[in-house]
Amino acid sequence: MARSNGFSTPARTVREGLNDLDDKRIKSIRPLIPPQILMEDYPLTMKAAATVLEGRKSCEDIVAGHDDRLLVVVGPCSVHDVQAALEYAKLLKAYADEAAEDLHILMRVYFEKPRTTVGWKGLINDPQLNGSFQINKGLRLARGLLLEIAEMGLPAGCEFLDTISPQYTGDLVSWGAIGARSLSQKQPSRRFTESLPPVSRSQVSATGASGLHQIIAQDLTSLTTVGFKNGTDGSLQIAIDAIGSAASSHSFLSVTKQGISASMCKHLVVHTCKACTEEASFVSIVVETDGNPSCHVILRGANSGPNFSADHVEKCAASLTKAKLAPRVMIDCAPAHTCSSRNRCSSHGNSEKKHERQVIVADSVAEQLGNARTASNIIGAMIESHLVAGKQSIPAEGPIGLTYGQSVTDACIDWQTTVQVLDTLRKGVQQRRSVVGPRQGVNRPLNVLKEREASLEGKKAEFNDPNQFASRA
Repeated sequence: MARSNGFSTPARTVREGLNDLDDKRIKSIRPLIPPQILMEDYPLTMKAAATVLEGRKSCEDIVAGHDDRLLVVVGPCSVHDVQAALEYAKLLKAYADEAAEDLHILMRVYFEKPRTTVGWKGLINDPQLNGSFQINKGLRLARGLLLEIAEMGLPAGCEFLDTISPQYTGDLVSWGAIGARSLSQKQPSRRFTESLPPVSRSQVSATGASGLHQIIAQDLTSLTTVGFKNGTDGSLQIAIDAIGSAASSHSFLSVTKQGISASMCKHLVVHTCKACTEEASFVSIVVETDGNPSCHVILRGANSGPNFSADHVEKCAASLTKAKLAPRVMIDCAPAHTCSSRNRCSSHGNSEKKHERQVIVADSVAEQLGNARTASNIIGAMIESHLVAGKQSIPAEGPIGLTYGQSVTDACIDWQTTVQVLDTLRKGVQQRRSVVGPRQGVNRPLNVLKEREASLEGKKAEFNDPNQFASRA
């Protein structure tokens, strides 16, 4: 839009007008590798598929109350070094096999970090840790790492921030998380909601608490169990509403494995391009999801303090029951912090920003597992752990000089302490069995992978079929 004497004047050409209207502040546009190409470069193997499927089934059974083991998601706060992550995975796999009768262990493999302000956004966004944002490289590293971990026989858990990244990695993930920052968004007022017609009212209620992230939970479909953290202000209702919404049917926009933007639904319609002799030159997809019933709350503390006590667990379970949802709760033992828009940080999290306190929180979880009041409500625990304790800052010049195996985001406990914490949780599970007895229909993990691997020939297409344009991870 040209200006003369302080007033706007019409653009003289169409190009000039478009320059003012479209992508005005975009510095550059780079192509993103389509999910299907990345999946062909890093194809899902039979061993990896067996690991993912068994991991998902066990998570679902634990949340449904059919498996009395404890679901434990443990690993680095975020992955920044693939080699260190693989070394950690080998240690964790050995322990997971030993503890399989009591714990269903998934490695925490987080590639993306939600940021209130600026900062490193994770391996996918910035794999070089220097602000170069080589996202295609980050996606390759992420999928390659998840594939190697799955081939070890160790299932993985990830946090998802959008509906695009699951198309690249979702087939290698057994459990997903929706973080507190993602859910803690302003909701419509009750007066506004009640003034709407019933249909509109239900839609607003369904998407009030960060509708995008409830959509993510459905985008993962019923294949993956998803945990919703309570809000940074300690709100339980925001997570409970999200769980109820995620279990309902929705329609939403996403991308296909071919990288085509689409509206996700159950029905696939292939149009024939008049300029082409082949069908599927472009694809229009309208998908309505069935909803994801395998969701649970994660108690992760709040700005006001921890919320892992028996009283907090009972309160959460009662709120879930009132909402006609299963009273299943995971406790996040890890420290955390958040920054306001003015770059002032306030501590929160169940370990109150002190990674060593995860031991104390885990002790409380184990004690509650042996308490009839809370034993049946606690389905899992989350632990931030790495090879080396503590955390370090990323130098301005990049990763040169970083300590190997130490977190660059939130502080973690080291491997030796991790073993102690996991041993404590095992004892808690064993104590729970002596208090409430083993659950009926409990699935034991003995030889499950071998049995499932033998029956997977017909299911491999579910993961690798290039015609699954609307695959939902």
